[in-house]
Amino acid sequence: LESIKQSESLNNQVMISWGYNGLGCLEESRGNFDKAKRYFAKVVPLNPISEAARLGNLGISECRSGNYTEGEKLFRNSLHIYEVENDIQGVANTLNSLGNVAKHNLDFSQALHLFNRSKNLKLEIGDIHGVYNSMLNIAIVHRRLKMHEEALVIYSDCLTITNENGWVPFTSDLHN
Repeated sequence: LESIKQSESLNNQVMISWGYNGLGCLEESRGNFDKAKRYFAKVVPLNPISEAARLGNLGISECRSGNYTEGEKLFRNSLHIYEVENDIQGVANTLNSLGNVAKHNLDFSQALHLFNRSKNLKLEIGDIHGVYNSMLNIAIVHRRLKMHEEALVIYSDCLTITNENGWVPFTSDLHN
């Protein structure tokens, strides 16, 4: 908070925004979603991409606090900005977040569609961690659909990616 106060005294909007974004991420990681939303709401959008990121962060906090309808609305607004700005990474991450909303709403067909679009875009730009994350989400949906063989193949592919990159294996319900 001290760095934000200093940045405010200097009227440094970039540092103020980074400070509030950092505090939002910290509170989100602590499970304090209402606090995270308050901090993310204070981020000053300096350009369209920073506004899209702010909306995406707010969407994640809304979903993690159980408000998937509001989260989806924020993700859709974020996606529109990323598409207009041709930010492929932002589009891919937001499609994954929308996939998580569809999965939560038990719309597995839509979830698979969104996760696959996200995965393909991440492949295009070489974001192997993002590909891995989308693959895990696809496997989770397959598992929920009782498509165990398909899920097993994807989990095996994820393990290969993990080993090839020296990562520690994990599963998560990430939103990006």
